[in-house]
Amino acid sequence: MEVGEQVVSSLMKLGLTRYEALAYIALVQLGSGTVADIHRLSGVPTTKLYEVLSRLEAKGWVEVLRERPLKYRARPPDETVGPALKELVRSVEDAKSILSEIYERRLEIERSDVWMVRGKANVESKMVSMVKGASQSITLALSKFALDLLGQVKDVLMDAYWRGLDVKVLLSGVEEAPDLGPIDVVMLTPAQINAEVTIIYSMVVIDMSELLLALPIGITRGGMRDVVGVWVRDRSLARLADQYVSLMMKVARGLSS
Repeated sequence: MEVGEQVVSSLMKLGLTRYEALAYIALVQLGSGTVADIHRLSGVPTTKLYEVLSRLEAKGWVEVLRERPLKYRARPPDETVGPALKELVRSVEDAKSILSEIYERRLEIERSDVWMVRGKANVESKMVSMVKGASQSITLALSKFALDLLGQVKDVLMDAYWRGLDVKVLLSGVEEAPDLGPIDVVMLTPAQINAEVTIIYSMVVIDMSELLLALPIGITRGGMRDVVGVWVRDRSLARLADQYVSLMMKVARGLSS
């Protein structure tokens, strides 16, 4: 049976040289054979065949039969082509994964957006919109000044939790935790807050891809004058913010235990 050029090309894609592919195909057809036999069927020069067969033996594609004259035998394709194909697929998948990560990082840099949101009502409206649009995770950090925001998003948070989203809430400066059912809620109480720590008004991180950081303007004993928010769509910053909240939750748990 004549083997076409396509088979040779396919074996070369698996890592064989052209001479190695031709020699292996010849041995598959022969069953076993001498260098002279392989030369006649494959066309590979005799002067090259010893080196070619040695490489094929090292790669596990052929076996040397200790006979006189010296003969070679092809190992079954299931033991050669199959593993080589699996290794090729694995290598390509690894390359794809690495390249995709590099590509996504570049897109993140190109697509990073930053907006300013001014005014308490506008900031809270943006936060509610972000929470409602979450599909994977919601991380919410609120100071005592922003607790009324919970009333606007409580049902959304509960629904997100029961739909399988990762939801966690950090509250600072409050004495009693609100009832959010099974949602992970941690309180950083006034006694745990150092006077030098600046407490944000609120922060929300959605799907590890976007965040809104809201800061109070003009804090006084009576409250604050207004709020300004910084909305960012950037995965690296969103992850960093989420890690910060997770760390503060861990610290709060440690201090209260």
